[in-house]
Amino acid sequence: IGYALGDNGLVCEARVKNIGGTPSPFGLGFHPYFSVGTRTVDEATLTINAKSLVEFDEHLKPTGKKIEVPLSNFDFSVPTAIGQKIIDNCYTDLVFENGINRTTLSDDSGGFMTVWQDENFPYLQVYSADTIGDEHRRRGLALEPETCTGFALNKPEMGLKILVPGEEFFGRWGVIV
Repeated sequence: IGYALGDNGLVCEARVKNIGGTPSPFGLGFHPYFSVGTRTVDEATLTINAKSLVEFDEHLKPTGKKIEVPLSNFDFSVPTAIGQKIIDNCYTDLVFENGINRTTLSDDSGGFMTVWQDENFPYLQVYSADTIGDEHRRRGLALEPETCTGFALNKPEMGLKILVPGEEFFGRWGVIV
């Protein structure tokens, strides 16, 4: 994993190679939190370019089904105020333009940041930090590029990759501010 910080923001490149002699299950995700200067995420606006949400059961484990974003309470396909929404959802069927998906967090004063991810990260977990203690509760929004949904070992159809011996994975994501 390599990180580079430059004039265009942060770029993270991940390269994984199966150097073993047998196939290996593989999934990769990152867990960054972001803020645009608002006191809480309630005051921020979010835009997510995705067609589906991963359906979770009552224990936040994927069922293997998808929900169309417009049929959910978590449609951020156009800039939408987060308000009091409690978000802990995984988006998929991301919309890629020229191989890149973009998710934007902004505020009314013109502050913004964008998380971008390439097609090798076809999932985006979004978490409004409601269960991490009062000091940090809703102070930032986790925007997490992922190769698969959590618990993909139990639901391999949700993005789990099997790297055969010698096979390599390469993916990129980053942040623009």
